[in-house]
Amino acid sequence: MTESLRAATPAGQAEGRERERGGGRQGPQRGKVGVSYVRCRQVSKPSGAKAGLVQLSGDVGVLKVDVAAAGERLARLAEGVAELNSSTASSV
Repeated sequence: MTESLRAATPAGQAEGRERERGGGRQGPQRGKVGVSYVRCRQVSKPSGAKAGLVQLSGDVGVLKVDVAAAGERLARLAEGVAELNSSTASSV
């Protein structure tokens, strides 16, 4: 979810293009990272857009997350998302 929201911001789109070209960050992230958030009803997928690209409207807020301090919590979140994705894929 965070990645989808991140992909909607101009900085996130630039990072995505860097990753596609083979560049971008390598290794663990450090420092603070901005995470965009909005209410669910303010998230939409533009027609014809690739899967995972969303558009944020309305009052978009940004949280600064210290990746090093929240590393354990972020790892648990990633595991939970992976489990959710695998259970969704197996039920389809």
